[in-house]
Amino acid sequence: MLRNHGKPRKPIGFGSKTKIPNRVGIELRPQIADECVEYGHFEGDSIVSKEHNAITITLTEKKTMQQFIVPIAEMKAKVVANAIISVLKNQQLPIKTLTVDNGWEFTEHELIAKELGCGVYFARPYCSTDKALVENHNRLIRDFVPKGTDFKTIPDNYWAWIQDCLNRRPREKFGFKSPNEMVAQEIASWCT
Repeated sequence: MLRNHGKPRKPIGFGSKTKIPNRVGIELRPQIADECVEYGHFEGDSIVSKEHNAITITLTEKKTMQQFIVPIAEMKAKVVANAIISVLKNQQLPIKTLTVDNGWEFTEHELIAKELGCGVYFARPYCSTDKALVENHNRLIRDFVPKGTDFKTIPDNYWAWIQDCLNRRPREKFGFKSPNEMVAQEIASWCT
């Protein structure tokens, strides 16, 4: 409204998101994924290193808040997909959905869906509330690894230790049980 106004501003990162082939939007994700009543619905995101020279993938299961932290050696979409597959394929419980953002790191979503037998859905652009749980966990991880940290200096066992800390952390939502305890309950109920 000012007389000497400049050009309209674009959102930060505007135009930097990759156009993902065969992308399936979150609006097609099964409603049960929002309800957090069954195990197997994951949210995924990435944390970027200083100078964007490395990334770490974070995966959070919605019902139990189980956390996986996956450091990535090479910044390639296929490497990211294979890392996600190797982590989630080892689970004793079925993987049903994975909700991610529209970053380049998830362009191999069809490979993930095929290998895990789950649906991969994409959040709306610039709408972090579509995957609020993993965004919250990313803030918790940043307590251990502040912004401006070079991930190439962090050993894999430190990431594993952070993951273990978060999975052993008591949660008020669960009556102060930890995500590890909640997963153990899920496995016990699945086996009976």
